[in-house]
Amino acid sequence: MSEYFEPIETEVGIIFGRDAIYLDDIKFNLFPHKATFFGELNGHLCSNLKNTSKWIS
Repeated sequence: MSEYFEPIETEVGIIFGRDAIYLDDIKFNLFPHKATFFGELNGHLCSNLKNTSKWIS
């Protein structure tokens, strides 16, 4: 069984590298079922943000 990975296009473009996302906190709500993630994106590792500041909240 072979694995196949396909990049996902987001608002900031395709996010490259394992160091692109820094997760600071996670908030869970049971009703409604919702998870909110807080952190930063490395702008240099996002395809649509190459010419912006380094970190995006």
